Amino acid sequence: MPTDPRHWFRSDGRALGWKEYLFSDIDRPLVMSGWDEAGNFSDGSLQPNGTEINVSSSDPNDMVRFMFSLICPHISRKPNRREPYLPFLGVNPPNGKEKQRPFQTDGFWYWIDVPRRDLGAPGEQVQLLYMTKTNGKDARGLTPEGYQDFMSSWGAKSWEWGVLARWDIK
Repeated sequence: MPTDPRHWFRSDGRALGWKEYLFSDIDRPLVMSGWDEAGNFSDGSLQPNGTEINVSSSDPNDMVRFMFSLICPHISRKPNRREPYLPFLGVNPPNGKEKQRPFQTDGFWYWIDVPRRDLGAPGEQVQLLYMTKTNGKDARGLTPEGYQDFMSSWGAKSWEWGVLARWDIK
């Protein structure tokens, strides 16, 4: 922790006390529990920062990147590691139909780019979700392609979700 206030590089010029430095959540979205259970995901890597995403004062064609990572790059190489659940972004596009969009991954980072106009209207929410079950079975290891096949198939189907984080649309 810097003792010289000039080394904080804060826009307000103030130095933080040790308690505020250690325990403050600096402009983070609402984060739920379950990050480890969902796939050893790191809630500390979650982007974008802040509790709100502004859709009205920005260019509606701008892309908003949502991203997070695993806790550690080595965790994916453990032989006893369980497959993660497939993360999704739950959005409310202007057409009124709620939509879930699966994240892309390179095995460590998870990300999705969404046009600002597709996030919903002020007063709505965007959620980081993960599918826990499909037709009563554990959904670990489900891929985006498997999800598309599941959702486009005919017949009765059931699924269950968990919520990891939430942003409010402003």
